[in-house]
Amino acid sequence: MRPEGGDDPSKKWRMVCCRLVGAAYAAGEFCFGSLSDDTEVTRETLLKLGKGKAYTRRREFEGTLRSIASQTQPRIVQIIKQHDPNQESPMFEGGFWGLVAWYRNITGTS
Repeated sequence: MRPEGGDDPSKKWRMVCCRLVGAAYAAGEFCFGSLSDDTEVTRETLLKLGKGKAYTRRREFEGTLRSIASQTQPRIVQIIKQHDPNQESPMFEGGFWGLVAWYRNITGTS
């Protein structure tokens, strides 16, 4: 029988951390009592969390998304503001509700 988290060590340590956090909330303090006896938790293993290749790739991907967002969000915000019924001082929220009203009108929903 495979241990929880399968053969992947990172999944196993995520499970360990989830149990630690859950135990801390349940006991009102940091408690290791809910871990199985065969799980060795050391400072080194906990400090290694988030240092693997998958985490590096995820951080790179998130950086790419942040870069794309910083380039596209201002343009999208301007487009949404154009739909504000109050064109004297258009705001994002007014444009949002203007688009909601437009969508409801074309779909026949209320």
